[in-house]
Amino acid sequence: DGVAARRRQWVSSLSGRTRVSGMMQQLTLEGELALFSGEHDGLPAATQNEVSETAWFFQLTGRPDDSPLDYRLRLERTGQDYRPAGAPVTPDHRGYELHAGWQQGSGIRLNGRMQSFRDGLESADPMDTNVLGISLSGPLLGNLDEKITGTLDGSYQRVSNASETTDSR
Repeated sequence: DGVAARRRQWVSSLSGRTRVSGMMQQLTLEGELALFSGEHDGLPAATQNEVSETAWFFQLTGRPDDSPLDYRLRLERTGQDYRPAGAPVTPDHRGYELHAGWQQGSGIRLNGRMQSFRDGLESADPMDTNVLGISLSGPLLGNLDEKITGTLDGSYQRVSNASETTDSR
């Protein structure tokens, strides 16, 4: 009949951020917990069943006092039926990330990262993506010429699924 199906959705969330100083660290704690309730395009049109699902993330960012080191840890989880219309969210997803950086007085910065994602968590064949990366940026010639800056970046990524039909590096 050419009429698009109407979907009813309700999304609410609670988020927070705080800064903490102590134990010779400057820390920022962030988090959000969201609840989705309603219908989405992944449900059979004939059922019009409402579902409820959650999504959350937690992030810790820190820097030790008197140190050129900084770091970030992020954990996130989005349920299979967390699918608000128009939201840039990957449903049925889990992610772990660890980033660390070292800033030299000369302006050179070294960054490293480890990331692990799993998509299709509740499916029979989840997909894993694991990434290791390192980058070096700033005046790459040091004191010889500080005006010449650049970035060297390298990473390794592996994507695989449980049934071993996908395995790329």
